[in-house]
Amino acid sequence: MRRIFRVVHLVYECLFGFLLQDVLRFLWLSKERLHVIRHPPSICQDPVCGMDVIIAESRYPAIYHQMTFHFCSAQCRDHFLEAPALYAGAVRREDVKVMPKRRVLRIATGAALDEACRRLRAMMGVTSVQAEANRLHVDYDLRQVSLSQIEAEIQAAGIVLKGGLHALRRSLWRFTEHNELQNAARSGPQACCNRPPTPR
Repeated sequence: MRRIFRVVHLVYECLFGFLLQDVLRFLWLSKERLHVIRHPPSICQDPVCGMDVIIAESRYPAIYHQMTFHFCSAQCRDHFLEAPALYAGAVRREDVKVMPKRRVLRIATGAALDEACRRLRAMMGVTSVQAEANRLHVDYDLRQVSLSQIEAEIQAAGIVLKGGLHALRRSLWRFTEHNELQNAARSGPQACCNRPPTPR
């Protein structure tokens, strides 16, 4: 009887031992997953500017591909929403390079030039602002702020930018900036209109 019991026990261990190990491993991993779900991280990093954001106090969340991203300001959230693939992709922080831009914006009307300069200097990514009689010289990093955000701040200060050819030029700048951000989101040696294929 003992031999039969041992044989049955050995067969049971051989057949169900691996299954039992897999079940136990699954239960252990599920326990770890439940721990992560019950205790989510309390601080995350703003994908645009890199600042630490306390999730419980975050006022600027955005959802992209069923993932929630938290931002330090509305400016970072709006810039993320212009090109989310750039910031939500597999690009390492070390590989992020500055995308400097310099624009000369012509002013049609508006007396609050000092207010516009103050607002622009307060924006993240704007490196310098110089005002002339009817022009604003703005230097900025495209990875942190876009021309459309800069134009919105200028208009919020009560300044109207020139129309006509200058408006057409600004729309072309916005279009090329959008394309530049989309191309930067595609990491790797892919060919496009800005990067022709390299010969092998």
